[in-house]
Amino acid sequence: MTEKYITEEQRAKCRKVADAFAELYELTDVMVADAGRFGFVRLQWFSEGEGFDSAMAFRDSEELFEELWRIWYEHEVLTPVLIMVWLSFVYAECRMRLFLGISGILSFHLRS
Repeated sequence: MTEKYITEEQRAKCRKVADAFAELYELTDVMVADAGRFGFVRLQWFSEGEGFDSAMAFRDSEELFEELWRIWYEHEVLTPVLIMVWLSFVYAECRMRLFLGISGILSFHLRS
């Protein structure tokens, strides 16, 4: 089995990609580390005492970009949208329960 290492060209490109997503590391539980000749490693989901739950090695800058873009997109676009959908569902549910509660009280008083 031959070992495959990152090329110097890909190392430079991966470094640019990793640096471009520096803000993402502050927003999420993700970081990218330079692993020397083995490439770059995306580390995710850190817990004290356990370390990182997920690690993925990259030797290709386009693959690293796609992975970091996916994480950014989920964090910045999908999660807020899903939260808004969930909140509107909860709001509608609360309004319905409030309305049914009030109408139940009104019908009780009207019968009395």
